[in-house]
Amino acid sequence: MMHSRVRAGMGAVGLVLGALLLSGCASMSEEQCLGANWAALGHSDARDGDMPDFGAKRVQSCAEKGVRGNLSEWQRGWEQGRREVCVPGNADSWARRDSEYKPGFCPPDMEPLFLSIYTPARDRYRFEKRIRDLQQQIDERSRRLEEVIRDSGRSENQSSQRRAELSARRSSLEHEIRNLRDRMRTETMMRVVR
Repeated sequence: MMHSRVRAGMGAVGLVLGALLLSGCASMSEEQCLGANWAALGHSDARDGDMPDFGAKRVQSCAEKGVRGNLSEWQRGWEQGRREVCVPGNADSWARRDSEYKPGFCPPDMEPLFLSIYTPARDRYRFEKRIRDLQQQIDERSRRLEEVIRDSGRSENQSSQRRAELSARRSSLEHEIRNLRDRMRTETMMRVVR
């Protein structure tokens, strides 16, 4: 009895893992094809930003396994899903996911409003990400500089060659930090001008 529960639990884990692996990939196993809720798949694929050709790829994947897919149900679910995604309230979160908008994804009656929010939000998100990346680089170089400063003060018996190496490394790191700070200021100023 316990063995069958463990097997059933492992089967459920396998289904969850299969679903996770399937997201973003049109390939489907025979079992997934046989048990597919095509409308739900289309809905989910639209919420992931997949385009209409993704459904045909899913159907083709199932056809290769001898299972007939239901493209019209997938399309129905996809249409419903994309109409839910393309509301103005989702534009900012879509941009924060760093999901690239594919022209024509939103219905023509919804696309202009969605893009009017999505585009500046995406630009803001990318700017913030660049600034965070630059700050992380500055922090990393600063840590290395502190190590060099610590190493140079540790022993008075260091060779002149070692002192020269540490001094050169210190100058190089200080130069990198100044350049990164300049890039960050430039990025910020360019953002303000826009």
